[in-house]
Amino acid sequence: MGVDLVAAGLIFSIALLLTGVIRAYAIKRSLLDHPNHRSSHTLPTPRGGGLAIVVVFLSSLLLWQQGLNGALCWAMIVGGSLIAAVGWLDDCRHVSVVLRLAVHVLAVAMGLYWLGGVPSSPLVGWLIPVGVLLTAMTGLWLVWLLNLFNFMDGIDGLAAMEASFVALAAALLLSGHGGWSHEAKMLIFFALSCLGFLVWNWPRAKVFMGDVGSGFLGYVLGMAAVVTVQAGTLILPAWLILLAAFWIDATITLLGRMVNGERWWAAHCSHAYQGAARRYGSHKKVTVAVLCLNCLWLLPLAYWANESPAIAWWLLLVAALPLSFLVLRERHLDAKGVA
Repeated sequence: MGVDLVAAGLIFSIALLLTGVIRAYAIKRSLLDHPNHRSSHTLPTPRGGGLAIVVVFLSSLLLWQQGLNGALCWAMIVGGSLIAAVGWLDDCRHVSVVLRLAVHVLAVAMGLYWLGGVPSSPLVGWLIPVGVLLTAMTGLWLVWLLNLFNFMDGIDGLAAMEASFVALAAALLLSGHGGWSHEAKMLIFFALSCLGFLVWNWPRAKVFMGDVGSGFLGYVLGMAAVVTVQAGTLILPAWLILLAAFWIDATITLLGRMVNGERWWAAHCSHAYQGAARRYGSHKKVTVAVLCLNCLWLLPLAYWANESPAIAWWLLLVAALPLSFLVLRERHLDAKGVA
């Protein structure tokens, strides 16, 4: 455990220092996010700081992978590197949505290949094995999840805080099934990488994560979910509960834009969390509120779901309904211009 504590301290410290180095590089190269009508910030801010999370976390897998599932390591390293690479390219110069999506699909496909897909033996109809169908559905979910973090990375501290919370919460729940497993320690290392960056990104942010980091966060958590669901140590409803603050806001906002005939694929600032930040005049208040909601509401329900699989999907519904109401309320108030 002493070695683990030393590793944990190194991971956090290096992520903290490397984020500062990347911030200085971004300023020197004028890699700045300039405010526009879609922005939630008011000052030009360097971007690409999420590269520190990528480098530190993937390096930690190479250095402290003893006992960790080798296939999971390669899934993280190969797929995660592809997603980070196209994200960094987009941060430096614009990359088309089609190219980004194609790389995301390729990375997810490679990751699932390393993990052996989602196995199952029965057949659907005459031709489609359930394993193939589940793997395809899992792939779509993973592509959605990594883009989800990109959608939700719109105010200071929110995405890094959410990734840190989900990783630490999942590690805590995993510890109840056979102690601190290697997967739990991997998630702790990931959270520490995010927290080192979060010091710089906490409101008011001195550096933004950028696409290089946001998609990577969703990919890592998604792959961890696949492995733990396969092992039966952390079931899917528990993961969905832990991630509920993000996927409910993103899904309701996306559906709302479709219904209104808007270009749902285009960049925008109509998420509930963005409206709340405008109404309260503070990124910090919204980020802290989401953290409190995660810790006091979602974490207990996720624990209950994981310990009681028979009612887990009902508990997901219990978690989702109030959050859906909050998202709809914030979007309504923002549309009406209520302060």
